Amino acid sequence: MAHREIVADNSANGNLQEVHTAQPLKETNWEVDFGIISQMEITLIKLGGSLITDKGRPYTARPWTIRRLAKEIKRAIKGNSKLRLIIGNGGGSFPHVSATKYGTANGYSGDEGKLGFCQVQNDAATINRLCVKIFLEEGIGTISVTPNNIFLTSNAKIANFYIKNIEALLINGIIPFVYGDTLIDTVRGSCIYSCDQIMETLSQTLPQSKYKVNKIISVGDFPGVLDAQNSVVPLLNHQVFKRLIETRAIKKPSETDVTGGMKAKIETLLTEAKNGIESIILDGRKPDNLYRTLMGKSFLGTTVKN
Repeated sequence: MAHREIVADNSANGNLQEVHTAQPLKETNWEVDFGIISQMEITLIKLGGSLITDKGRPYTARPWTIRRLAKEIKRAIKGNSKLRLIIGNGGGSFPHVSATKYGTANGYSGDEGKLGFCQVQNDAATINRLCVKIFLEEGIGTISVTPNNIFLTSNAKIANFYIKNIEALLINGIIPFVYGDTLIDTVRGSCIYSCDQIMETLSQTLPQSKYKVNKIISVGDFPGVLDAQNSVVPLLNHQVFKRLIETRAIKKPSETDVTGGMKAKIETLLTEAKNGIESIILDGRKPDNLYRTLMGKSFLGTTVKN
């Protein structure tokens, strides 16, 4: 019902008149309005930039790989009606190139730096939009969620966030599709937040809204975490990671990788492990490997636990 309000008329006679204005919207109570009784369990899937793009060729996507992964996810959703997902993608050869050129990870100064910030954000959004387009073509209901619009950083640390739109999508059975992005920073001007960092932030903030992240699956173009003999490490914890560092099994990221490579990924996932969230670093090149993981079957990759 419209709200009734008495206001002064601006006409010469100064008569009062009644006008109708819209009632302010109340904040949705998801538990009441949607009948949620317990925490909704969420699985986070990150599609690695080195898997869905060719990092050796700037602005070169691998749409056939994206489509295969979309098909595997669709099969898993059909096979498990309780599966609730948030999907994300790394930028690969799209934003990493421009981010390196402009040094966006360290902030910006001057007009060129500001232009670079905008270019990096557009590059990150471009590969994400391609992913969403392919998923839609495969009949998967997903919507791009721009991290730049929901996270604000201060000196490269999350200072503020708004994720109720993500909550609403989850409640309505629509998959939010996030991505590594360049964020507005109140100190530096800008910073880079990888998809791994975005996923970590979501895993920490969603439980505050009665959601529970039960697993993070990082899908890459490698068989898993490798030791010094190039054998897959099946189970990774802090002790194993320390040994891998000592034996120099963890390689440095390439010059165009502005998000820290495998070392940064593992450090992020070990932080998640401390919070009780299991992670899997998965070989996305192997057909059906993602599907098998989502269905709780055997897979090729590395499990990260505390």
